[in-house]
Amino acid sequence: MTPTRVSVDADVGEDRWINPHGAARHELEAFLTLAEELHFGRTAVRLHVSTARISQTIRSLELRIGVRLFERTSRRVSLLPVGQQLLDDLRRDQHPDCQVP
Repeated sequence: MTPTRVSVDADVGEDRWINPHGAARHELEAFLTLAEELHFGRTAVRLHVSTARISQTIRSLELRIGVRLFERTSRRVSLLPVGQQLLDDLRRDQHPDCQVP
């Protein structure tokens, strides 16, 4: 799987490479499911874990790769452009450890 080049800050032209191959399978599953559901509770039910576990997993993934993938409020979850780009790249490349919706 090829790394994804994402624009972190278009105003200053800062780009970063994200290598999804280095992510743990459960991190990619949580990312992909949350990107599809856009709801922590439904994601947790689908993956048979707690909502806290999904939140921790996504936060850990974001910290490791150095960019936020989701915008979160108390009422909604949405993909940030970086997250959408990563989702599109995962769909295109079909990561061998995960089924991409």
